[in-house]
Amino acid sequence: MKFRINDYVRVKAGVLLEDTNEPIPGWVGRVMEVNDDGYLLIELDAFSLRQLPPRYLQECIEVAESPTAYYLHQDDLEPAHRRDTPQELAAAQANIEDLVFGADEDAELEDAALQQWILAFLASPEYAALPEDIQIDAEDIISTFGDFGFNYGYVQPPDWTAATVREILVEVLPRKVSADQAYFDHIGPVLTAFFGFLAAQQLHPQAAALQKAVRQHTPALLKNAANPAFWGMAKSMMQQALNESLNPEEPGAIERYIANYNASLDQKPSGKPNTARPARENPYKHLSRNQPIRVRYADGSIKEGKFKRLEADLLAGKCTLVQEPPFA
Repeated sequence: MKFRINDYVRVKAGVLLEDTNEPIPGWVGRVMEVNDDGYLLIELDAFSLRQLPPRYLQECIEVAESPTAYYLHQDDLEPAHRRDTPQELAAAQANIEDLVFGADEDAELEDAALQQWILAFLASPEYAALPEDIQIDAEDIISTFGDFGFNYGYVQPPDWTAATVREILVEVLPRKVSADQAYFDHIGPVLTAFFGFLAAQQLHPQAAALQKAVRQHTPALLKNAANPAFWGMAKSMMQQALNESLNPEEPGAIERYIANYNASLDQKPSGKPNTARPARENPYKHLSRNQPIRVRYADGSIKEGKFKRLEADLLAGKCTLVQEPPFA
């Protein structure tokens, strides 16, 4: 049977999710898009959004992808009637987006407390005891730790634990940060001194455990940071660019390099299309989901909002990144 846009459909019994192979529990929704290959984009109704299979929902949360609509083949669908009101659908969509992306009022890094700690640390004996070349990197290292702790571990500074230290030092920093070896050499001493300061001033209940974890995991940090096989695609690309004498301070230099890199993936040496090229890294990975940005659309209009609300348009090429905060 052929369906049209705005028809209501139900998923037939026994159909499995392609993502997780879980049974689809009788979803009902509205047809939003009809494709020539027989696949339809279905906007799930309020009742279906309350019945998302658990593994699929968890996967959506992990990759920050909205589960409010899903592509299904027309052969897996049958006619149905609407069973929710517009108000019920809007409320269910808002609830599920808050669950996946984090509610706006709660999904901000508590930066004020972290900055107060940093300022106090910069005036402390623990900071003064660090060599001058390490002092230069101290503020950036601590701020980066705080950003990654929140953006990857969803942990606010007062809630840091030894597990947070292990994840950031062993997994995130060596994979994401493009820097010379000296910077990575400074991370252990800076965080050891910083957490020692927090412990001495009784500013963090886990400070002593955090300091111990830094000492424990610094060797793995240094090992992974020096191993190109451990780097993410974005870091590998950046290191290659730096090796080719790219100046990251030059306006537009990074964007031009990424565009040229992506273009090079589209062709083999013979000039023929490369149909087996690797997946491209998201060039906006450095932006946190709740970071405000400004973008420009093809018609010249400027829009400002949180990255998570504009990411899809950026990746689709509908707009370009104009400015990151602080805004002028």
